[in-house]
Amino acid sequence: MTARWCWIIVCVCCAASVSRSLVVLHRMGPWCILAAKAEGTSEQRRRNEALDAQWAVVRNRIQVRQTIVDEVLAGRMTVAEAVVRFQELNRMSPHCMALLRQAHPGESDEQCVRRQVWRYLQSALEERPAEARAIRQRLEAEQIDSEDVSSASRLPESPPH
Repeated sequence: MTARWCWIIVCVCCAASVSRSLVVLHRMGPWCILAAKAEGTSEQRRRNEALDAQWAVVRNRIQVRQTIVDEVLAGRMTVAEAVVRFQELNRMSPHCMALLRQAHPGESDEQCVRRQVWRYLQSALEERPAEARAIRQRLEAEQIDSEDVSSASRLPESPPH
């Protein structure tokens, strides 16, 4: 059978199925149709409310991460403390750590989170080119003092502006 005939058969079956449903709904009257629409609407509303709640949680986590980064850049929090706070945030959603592990296979959870913190820091430093060099030196000195100079804990050089 050719692909064309297969599609025709599929379309005819779908049309028959839809027309049977319409006949049943027609026999049951307009109240049944309204009830079906209301049920679909309430189900959609529940889905939208669930998605809105999930999005609010994600926005909150992003906002908290940005606050942590701001604290590190201002010198009120160390990178090690930021890593711990990011780990706490990531534990709230198993998907966060799963994505980090996927992005950095073979690394420990702490190394994955450390890379995440450094990416946030680097992004923030790109928005502050005038302060970037001094902050970068302070953060790297902090890491050297804590004897944590793995490649996961180093800020890459930013391009000259």
